[in-house]
Amino acid sequence: VVKAEARLAGDSEIKLTLTIRKGYHIYGNPTGSEDLDPTTVELSGAAVDRIVYPTGVSKVLASLGTEKIRLYEDTIEIRVLLKGNADPASLKLKVKYQACNDNSCLAPATLAVSVQPR
Repeated sequence: VVKAEARLAGDSEIKLTLTIRKGYHIYGNPTGSEDLDPTTVELSGAAVDRIVYPTGVSKVLASLGTEKIRLYEDTIEIRVLLKGNADPASLKLKVKYQACNDNSCLAPATLAVSVQPR
């Protein structure tokens, strides 16, 4: 349902691209609701300065009431900014997310992603 690709975009930045299957969405970060777990990214192999999540789209999901929830659909890019330079061979990302369609949600999942050189 979700495919991930990560590539160094400079000496101290990783661009993580998530492609979400048509008809599905994953929760944004932040979601806009304390009851929902956002999509998160963790990095091993280097120190993180900060992670820049996209805004996503705000939608009301009938299954969750009238509150607008932030979602990611289609293709999104998450930027991971590093403290200093890093060797891509030592970098590993973990993406935690929950994919849903209009009727139901799949179990929460974790993707392991290797970082490709520029």
